[in-house]
Amino acid sequence: MAVLELKVVAESEMDPATDAAIKQTLVTCFPHRHEEFSQVRTIGNVPVLTTVIMDDEQALAHVAVIERTIKVGHLSIRVAGVASVCVLDGHRGKGLGDRVIKAAIKEAKNAGFDLGILFCAENVKAVYERNGWVDITKRRCTRHFDGTSEDMTPERIRMYHPLNMLRFPPGDIDLCGDKW
Repeated sequence: MAVLELKVVAESEMDPATDAAIKQTLVTCFPHRHEEFSQVRTIGNVPVLTTVIMDDEQALAHVAVIERTIKVGHLSIRVAGVASVCVLDGHRGKGLGDRVIKAAIKEAKNAGFDLGILFCAENVKAVYERNGWVDITKRRCTRHFDGTSEDMTPERIRMYHPLNMLRFPPGDIDLCGDKW
């Protein structure tokens, strides 16, 4: 039986073999994004850190953490955006997703992020809830494209995780960009 290794990798220390293994897993888990994930590990963003569970040379589970600053009301908040979360099909239901999510959150807190934030579909919401994420979808959330603003629809579930800031502050959410 192969030994599973949980790795936390700063982007500046990402080695080519781990990078390639993660890309292959992302292509497998998100076949509709094959073209993008065969080239990069996140779409439109560069992670500051990655948590991955490796089995020999294969990435079984993965989470990328993106650094962003958003505004909530009048406050600027440094958030750890969670992206490209996946577990290979044959390894689901074994707690690997929970392990990489928890490791990513722990590292983000240690790195001084105020809050974690993510966007997900309804079918995976329970995964995040059991890992301490809180639904904030009813809050108005705006993102920006080419000089125009757009409110996010409620189908795109918004969740946060307390890190160094224990509560999500009151006010509308401005993502201060389009790369989400």
